[in-house]
Amino acid sequence: MYRTITVEVGFCYGHRLHDYVGKCASLHGHQGTVHVTFGSDLLDPLGMVVDFGLVKGFVKTWVDENWDHRMVLHDRDPILEAVRPLDARVHPVPFNPTAENLATHLHNVIESWLGNLAEDQNPARARLISVRFWETPTSSVTCYADGRRDLQGSTCGTGE
Repeated sequence: MYRTITVEVGFCYGHRLHDYVGKCASLHGHQGTVHVTFGSDLLDPLGMVVDFGLVKGFVKTWVDENWDHRMVLHDRDPILEAVRPLDARVHPVPFNPTAENLATHLHNVIESWLGNLAEDQNPARARLISVRFWETPTSSVTCYADGRRDLQGSTCGTGE
């Protein structure tokens, strides 16, 4: 039997889309949420896919340190140099900070973390299934580890 667990982390962030024509070209903020899902055919000796506390601890800490209450800007955005001296919480990224790119980036960060866990921290060999990034309460993007398509939303994968 295959089982999944999902953790949710909410945060506030700002961004703008570099080289975009439209209202998202302006600095603006969002109340974001990420849902991170892991799955396994096995359960650990305590009956878990993977410890919720371990997963949520990592995801929440990473999001808090990198995105929460930060202005996330493309590192080639010319506004970066004007904003950076005003606020140390600017977080430059090497891509346009769209929901799709942010979801893909978080997916890759979690995959790397999961691959580095000690065997006793992940005895059921849980795998990352998906990262769903809610930019607003009505708009989200989902990245699947296996690249499958979800008819209810966008898809990204580690290679897309």
